[in-house]
Amino acid sequence: MKRHYFSILFFIKKTKLLKNGEAPVCLRVTVDGQRAEIQIKRSVSINNWNSQKECAIGRDTQSRELNHYLEIVRTKVLSIHGELEQNNKPITASIIIDIYNGKSESAKMLLSVFNEQNKRYNESLDLLW
Repeated sequence: MKRHYFSILFFIKKTKLLKNGEAPVCLRVTVDGQRAEIQIKRSVSINNWNSQKECAIGRDTQSRELNHYLEIVRTKVLSIHGELEQNNKPITASIIIDIYNGKSESAKMLLSVFNEQNKRYNESLDLLW
């Protein structure tokens, strides 16, 4: 089994400030040098962000909630990576982000199952006629 270089990074986009003056928090997943990024629908004041620790600074409720949410996101991404690795499925940054966002390949597979079933049904009708 091939080992993959895998990392998770949280950062803020200082160039794209929101209307309230806060910066959106983003998640970057890197697998074998390929990156995929998304915004995690959370924001923080630029002064309250620690880039080295990848978390909010402070003991106020907002900072604690954000840091707790970041740990939940990190845990979910790690479990997605572990599940893909355990099932010997292809691992890319975009696949991990898609699964995190809820975009799964199961819909495609379900559609292909229906297509196969319809094809077999049509073939059985052809045999009857």
